[in-house]
Amino acid sequence: MVRLTTYTDGLKICHVNCQSLMAHLDEFRFYFMRADYHIICISETWLRPEVGDAMIALPGYTLHRCDRRDRVGGGVAFYLADNLSAVVLRDSAGSPAHRPEYIVAEISFRDASKFLLAVVYRPPNSGYLNDFFKLFLELQVNYRHSAIFGDFNADMLQHTYDSQMMNTFIDSSSLHLVPFGATHHLKNSSTLLDLCIVDDAEKVTEYGQRDVAFLSAHDLIYIKYGVRIERSCGRTVTCRDWGRLDEAMLSSDVEEVDWSELMAADSMDDKIDIFTANLMGLLNRHAPLKRRQFKNFPAPWLTDDIRQAMHERNQARRLWRRRRTNYNYDRFKQLRNNTQRMIRAAKSNYYLQHFGRMEGACEVWNGLRHLGLIKGKDSGVRLSHSVEELNAFFAGDERMCAAEDLRLSFAELLSGRYEDTSFHWKYVPPLDIRRAVIRTTSNAIGTDGISAKYLKIIVDSILPILEHLFNCSLSSGFFPTGWKSALICPIPKVKNPTLAKHYRPISILPVLSKALERVVCEQIRCYLEDAKLFDPCQFAYRRNHSTQTCLIRMLDDVRRAADLRMVTVSVFFDFSKAFDRVDYLTLLRKLKTLNFSDNVLCWIFSYLTGRTQRVRDGATGTISSSTPVGTGVPQGSVLGPLLFTLYLSDFGQVLTNCKYNYYADDLQIYLHCKPGELARAIHSVNEDIGSVICWATANKLIINADKTQSIIFGTARYINTLDLDSISSIVVGATPIQYSSSVKYLGVVIADNLSWEKQVTSTTGKIRSVLYRLKLYKHLFPSSLRLRLVTSLITPYIDYCCAAFTSMTAECDLMLYRAVNGCIRYVFDIRSDVHITPYYCKLRMLKIGARRDYFVGCQLFNLLQTRQPVLLAESYNLRTQITGRTTRASTGDLALPLCRTECYKRSFRLAAIRLWNGLPSSVRDTRTLTTFKLRLYTHLLEVTSLC
Repeated sequence: MVRLTTYTDGLKICHVNCQSLMAHLDEFRFYFMRADYHIICISETWLRPEVGDAMIALPGYTLHRCDRRDRVGGGVAFYLADNLSAVVLRDSAGSPAHRPEYIVAEISFRDASKFLLAVVYRPPNSGYLNDFFKLFLELQVNYRHSAIFGDFNADMLQHTYDSQMMNTFIDSSSLHLVPFGATHHLKNSSTLLDLCIVDDAEKVTEYGQRDVAFLSAHDLIYIKYGVRIERSCGRTVTCRDWGRLDEAMLSSDVEEVDWSELMAADSMDDKIDIFTANLMGLLNRHAPLKRRQFKNFPAPWLTDDIRQAMHERNQARRLWRRRRTNYNYDRFKQLRNNTQRMIRAAKSNYYLQHFGRMEGACEVWNGLRHLGLIKGKDSGVRLSHSVEELNAFFAGDERMCAAEDLRLSFAELLSGRYEDTSFHWKYVPPLDIRRAVIRTTSNAIGTDGISAKYLKIIVDSILPILEHLFNCSLSSGFFPTGWKSALICPIPKVKNPTLAKHYRPISILPVLSKALERVVCEQIRCYLEDAKLFDPCQFAYRRNHSTQTCLIRMLDDVRRAADLRMVTVSVFFDFSKAFDRVDYLTLLRKLKTLNFSDNVLCWIFSYLTGRTQRVRDGATGTISSSTPVGTGVPQGSVLGPLLFTLYLSDFGQVLTNCKYNYYADDLQIYLHCKPGELARAIHSVNEDIGSVICWATANKLIINADKTQSIIFGTARYINTLDLDSISSIVVGATPIQYSSSVKYLGVVIADNLSWEKQVTSTTGKIRSVLYRLKLYKHLFPSSLRLRLVTSLITPYIDYCCAAFTSMTAECDLMLYRAVNGCIRYVFDIRSDVHITPYYCKLRMLKIGARRDYFVGCQLFNLLQTRQPVLLAESYNLRTQITGRTTRASTGDLALPLCRTECYKRSFRLAAIRLWNGLPSSVRDTRTLTTFKLRLYTHLLEVTSLC
C-alpha cells in the first residue's frame, strides 16, 4: 500500500455538537469523508462503552473518546487523521455527574512539533468549569501551540454569569476567542455556545462556520491553524488481478513447466530460487499486479433520491435561517424527518438483502466488519515509531550472537554415528504435502510473494516438485534460506500505543515454509507421543490437551486437597518475551537428550539460524531494512511453538516440593498443606521458587516478578480464617508477592474460595456488551443471521472451559441463564415478559446446566477414548477394575471415589463420573466422539424436556 503525501501550511480543525453520533452516523461519514479536516472534534456523542470504536470508525481517521458512563447523553471525542498521532493526557472519565466533560490530548506532527488540543462539553447549569481551566493551563506551559474546542453552554452574545466567567478566563490567560457568530439555532432563538479558544490570534489563518442540518441544531465551526503538517492525498493499493485469472489455463501452464534445471541443481537455495521464479513468472502472467485508488463507500444505500432529499432539507434549513417564519421551520422539520426515515429504510433494505443472499461465511463477516460489529483486518493507523525503530526493538541486542561460534559449538553436539533407535525423518508422501498446503488458512503473503490462494489452485500440478523439495530439505539437513525471512506486522497491544513495547510483532512467513513445518511437526509429535517423551504437565500445542484440561487438572487437585481439609498455596509466574529468549544451543542439547538424530538436529539448527526479519507499516507500505535474529523461536511459525515446549521439557526435574502446570509459557506451581502448617508450606514453595529462578537463569529466561501472582486456595471456611497480613510472603527473587483474592489464569477468573462469581460477572458483562451492539442493528439482520451471530459472537464466552465449572452455584447459573435468555429474545425479537422455554425447544437448545453437562460428558468421553491427558485419564477406571466383581449394575460404570465434602463432590472428576454412570448404554457404548456428541445432546434434550 502506498500513501501519496504533500504538505499544507495549516492544521484544519473543526468542532460540532452532534447530539448522538450513532443516530447520524451515515450522513456523518458521508459528509466528513469528503471534507479535508485533520481533526474533527465532537461534543455530545451520546456513546456508551459498549459501542466499540469499529462501529463508529471513520476511514482515514483514528478515534479518541471519553464517554459519559453514569447516565445517558454527554460525551466528547475527536477523530484524528491517520498521518497524525495523539496521546491522551487527561480526560474526565470517572468524574462525578454534572461536571464538565473533556479530553485533552497531545497531537504530534512529523517534524516533532506538538499541539495541545482540548475538547470540552459543559452540561447546562453545571459548575466546576474552573477545574478544567486550571488543568488546561498547567498543561499548556509545555506547548507552543494549543486550542480548546467545545460546547460550553454559555451564550457569548449575552452578558450572563457564564459568559462573564468565560471572558475572565480568556482574558486572564492571554488566550483568544475566535469571533464566530451564533452557532445554536432553535425555532425562536440563536445563541453562541460552540467556542474555539486559541493561544494566539495571529496563528489562525482562516475560520468559519457551516450549517450541518443532518447532525443537530448546532453549526460546525472550524479554523485553520498556522503550522506546517503532512497532508494525506490518498492511498493506492497494489494487488493481484484475480478477476481475470483462468484457473484451468494456469494449471495447464504449470504442468508444462520444465523443472529439469531445478532437479539438477545441487544447492537447496538454488532449487527454491528456481521454483519461486517459475511460479512468480506464471502468476505475473495470469494475475498481474495492478494499482488501484483506495476508495471507501461508507453508505452505499445513499441513493440519488436520498441525496436529493438531503439537498432539499439543507436548502430548507438555510431558507429558515434567512427568513425565520413558522412555515419555513415546519417545512424544514418535515423534510428532515422524511430524510431520516428514507435513510433508515434504505439501510435496512440494503443489509437485509445483503445478508439474506449470503451463503459463505466470508461475505457475512465482511458485512459485519463494515458495520463495525467485528474488528476490521487492517486499521491503517500510523505507527508511533518508525519501522526501523520497531525492527531494532523487536530484534533486541540480546538476541544477537556470533554465527561462527554457534556453528562450532553445535558441531560438538553431533555424535557422527547412525543409530536406529534415534528419531529420524521419514519420507514425506505427496498426500501429506497436499494436506499441509490445503490446511493453510491465512491469506498473508510472505517475502517470496507466493500466496496460499495461488498454491491451492496449482497444488495438484506441482505436488511432484514439492515432494522433491521437502524431502531434499529433510534429507540434506538444510532449511532453505529464502524461507527464513519474516515480515513483521506490528499490532498494537493497547488502544493508543506510544512506546515500542506497546506493539506485538506478528511474523508473516512464506506459505511453503509453514507447509514444510507442518509436516515436520507431525513427525516430531508422533515420535514424542510414541516414546512418551512429552512433559505430562505441559498442556499446550498437543492433541487432546487444552486450557480446559489444564484448569480441570489443577482445580480437581485443589478440591481433592480441600476434601482432605487442606489448603493450596499457588504461584502463577510471568515470563518476559519467553519465545524470543530461546537459546539455540540449549534447545539443541535438550533435543539431543530426547534422542533426536544428527540429521534432525542439523535440519533444526538450519531452521533456527540465519533468520532475518523486516517490519512493515501497514498504513504506508514502508518496509524496514533486514535485521538478523540471533535467538528465539520464530513466532507466527508452525514449528516454533512445539520447539518452545521442548525447550521447557526438563522442567519436571526442577521442583522438589510442588506440583506444576505449564500452558505454553504460563507456569503455575502449587503445594497442598494443612492450615496449621501454612508457614512451613510457604517456606517450601519459596525453596521451589528459588529453583525455578535458577532454572530460568540457566535457560536464559526472565521472570517478571511484577506480574507474578500468588494465592491461597481452599474452602470458604478455611480461607476466611486466614490473616494474609500475618502470613509470611511468597518471594520471587527479592520481590515479595502479595496474596490475591482471585487470579485470572488462562482467561478464567478463579477466586481463592473457588467461587465462580467473578468469572460469571465477567462473562455476563461480555455477553451484554456484544448483545448491546447487536441490538443497535437488529432491524438490519434476518432472524437466521441473528441466530448465527449469537452462536458465533456470544456462545464462545459461555462455552469456554465450561466443563471446569462443575461447582457453579444456582445463583451463578441464574445469571448466565438470564444472559442467554436475552440472546434468545434478541434472535426471535420477543418481549421480556414472553415465556422463553418454547423458544429453547424451537432452537433445540440446552439450558445452562444441561449445556455444561454436555461439555463435561464430551470431555470425559475423550479422556476415556484417548487416555489423554494422562494426568486426568488415570483417575477414571471401571468399577469392575476396582472391585474385581462383575454385576449387572456395574457394567460400564466408572468407580466413584470416596468424598467427604461438598467441595470435592462438585469437582469435575466426581461430576463427570456421576453423569457417565447415569447415561443409558446406547450413549456410552458409542465408538466415535461425533456419534457420542449427537447421542448425548439428544439424551440431554429429552431429559430436560421431561423436567
